[in-house]
Amino acid sequence: PNIYRLAAERIGLPIEDVLFLDDNYNADKTAKSAGMPVCGVYDLSSDAFCEDIKAVSDHYIYDFTQLLDI
Repeated sequence: PNIYRLAAERIGLPIEDVLFLDDNYNADKTAKSAGMPVCGVYDLSSDAFCEDIKAVSDHYIYDFTQLLDI
């Protein structure tokens, strides 16, 4: 979680104001535990973890155009 806190600090925003997007379950889970809102992203390579990613994410998208709806 520290790397996510450091990233927020370096860009000068509170961690809860930085939206993390990723298709990796472990990265999504860790960013969430650090306090970041998480947007899971579908990718064929992580299809087997889709439900796990959805469970730790605040949002889940299949296409980046869906970010316009968040």
